[in-house]
Amino acid sequence: FFTNAVKVLNSLDQGVEWTTPNGLLINQKYVLFDTIVISYRLNSNYKKVKINKATKDINKLKQISAIIPNLIHSLDASALSLLIHKIKDHNIPFYSVHDCFASTANNMGLIKNLYQEALISLYKENQLMDKIYDSLQELVNQSKKSTKLKMPAKPNGDLNNNKTLLQHLKASFNIIV
Repeated sequence: FFTNAVKVLNSLDQGVEWTTPNGLLINQKYVLFDTIVISYRLNSNYKKVKINKATKDINKLKQISAIIPNLIHSLDASALSLLIHKIKDHNIPFYSVHDCFASTANNMGLIKNLYQEALISLYKENQLMDKIYDSLQELVNQSKKSTKLKMPAKPNGDLNNNKTLLQHLKASFNIIV
């Protein structure tokens, strides 16, 4: 779905935008670069310097290859943000770097449960696929190019009611702690 959605946006020379469940707007717009070569002479040696200058043209391959990792990273950050909000009420030590986190051993059971709640909230209660789909469709609708292009159909795997995903999330916590 996401690859096909980005292909539609690429054909409209449009970047990709979505809002994470905690309200952060993500704008993915990779562009192509022109290389400018400057040659100069220093003493008796000739040197070349290459400078990359951004163009207005979208790097369509990069847009496609980056959508899934960027989406996953943004959702991981949202889950960590939800976890931090849950942890602050418990006044326990918490350390995080990127999407990894730690605490003292006596608090890991609680953190495991809070993180599970955060992920389930993120993937089940936020109508995640519906919101992302609507935001991508809005980009197509707002395009200045005259087009009859539409977003591909939403995937059948509904994250909002996907029992397999939720069971996988619950089972995976035994690996974490």
